[in-house]
Amino acid sequence: MSTPRPTPLALIERLDRDGMVVRDDPIYAWPVTLGRSLDCDIVLDDPHVAARHARLDEQGGVLVLEVGQTTINGAHVGNRHHAGGSRVELAGGDVWRLGATRLRVRRAADALAPERPLSEHALASSALHTAHPADWMSLLGWLVLVLGWMAGQQWLDSDPGRSAASGLYTLLGASFGLAAWALLWSLGSKLFQGRLQYLTHLRIALKYTLAWMLVSFVPPALSFVTGLSVLSRISDVLGIVVMCALVWSHLCVLLPGRRRMLALGLATAFVVGTGLGGWLQHQRSGRWFSELYSAALLPPALRLAPTSAPGSLIDDARKLRAPLDEQVQEEAKDQGGAADEAEDAEDGEDAQKDAKD
Repeated sequence: MSTPRPTPLALIERLDRDGMVVRDDPIYAWPVTLGRSLDCDIVLDDPHVAARHARLDEQGGVLVLEVGQTTINGAHVGNRHHAGGSRVELAGGDVWRLGATRLRVRRAADALAPERPLSEHALASSALHTAHPADWMSLLGWLVLVLGWMAGQQWLDSDPGRSAASGLYTLLGASFGLAAWALLWSLGSKLFQGRLQYLTHLRIALKYTLAWMLVSFVPPALSFVTGLSVLSRISDVLGIVVMCALVWSHLCVLLPGRRRMLALGLATAFVVGTGLGGWLQHQRSGRWFSELYSAALLPPALRLAPTSAPGSLIDDARKLRAPLDEQVQEEAKDQGGAADEAEDAEDGEDAQKDAKD
């Protein structure tokens, strides 16, 4: 009969850059020493760690980290640095760093976090995930939806009598573009995760391509139906949102432990980029959006907004005459000022030549 293995008091977990546990060392008695020396309880293979770098103990149910024989790097708990000789109390779940090694203590008495649902990105990053027939059918379904939508758009936008070969070339080009896009991201997965995960990136690209085509069509169509021009004007902004979500989904497969940080970074880039673009557009034209009117034209029977008399268009055009005249006058003044400056520069050059002669 085998002797039952004793339950450890705690585990010291070593974390990678994504916060995933790469190794854990069981602790059966306190205190515990950590460092590069072979007589330490936990030997850290890290050149940035001293021989006996730190000592970890539990005193009255509280974990205490004593920073030991380190004269350079010390220890980091959260964002705070602690030099040699410091004593720091650790809370449950705190991540601390000795040298370049990230560590965390999990005690038997600590409450376990509830089980979290397995997300698509976590599943894609799992080494146990393999492509099943259902995955292939799902991928085929997304491909049919995307290419079908593209074919319909090509048919609506094509001129009468246009050959079908040109539309076929467009579909083939889009297909190769999606395949190349997924391949580039799968190479990133190979670099960061050790696996290509091509099908995962291709599925993400197909989903968000379809979403981008929807936001490019639905808001302008609703603008035509309702008469609300703002719906058409925000279509480009919604398209940028979809593209940011596309990049975020790809990055989550590469770095599944940095989802919140990636979302914050892309959200910041979106807010700053769209705000700056709108401000520059307003400086150039006095408008926040580049689109003057909705360009979507659907069958008139679908329009629900009330119609306007033809004379109202002429009245609105007359109202534009005064600001256009002012703009022309301002441009003429600017051109005249530039011409005067050019003449003065030429006169100055002639005067210098005469002085030299």
